[in-house]
Amino acid sequence: MNRIVCDASVAFKWTVPGSSEPDAAEALELLEGHLSGTHRILVPELLFYEIGNILVYGTARATLPVIEQELARVHELALEIQVPSPTGDVHAARLAREAKISFYDATYLALAESRRCDFVTADRALARKVKSAAGIRLLGAPA
Repeated sequence: MNRIVCDASVAFKWTVPGSSEPDAAEALELLEGHLSGTHRILVPELLFYEIGNILVYGTARATLPVIEQELARVHELALEIQVPSPTGDVHAARLAREAKISFYDATYLALAESRRCDFVTADRALARKVKSAAGIRLLGAPA
């Protein structure tokens, strides 16, 4: 089965506060494909912490009941979760240094590279910095 890695900039659009963001419809289509079995979405464990941070401190600044509801919903999506490993972390550190991106962002890219699958982000600055990597897809960009 085809797998894709989605980062928190995409996954946030699956939440109620994120559903009004640009390209939310495309992000929801990716999620629908996962839920219908067309493909599997693979994420590092880090995704859940980043979603929580966006809900708490991001532009959404969601209420505690909304945060509780949306975190529970994201946990119920049956995403394929990759736990940290020494090999994966070192790979991410190398990519972070090479591309001058955060270790957090590099974690998603390293996972996509190690599993040989596409990496989808809505973060334009990140996509620009790693555009030379294979399988990078910017949400909202022409296919």
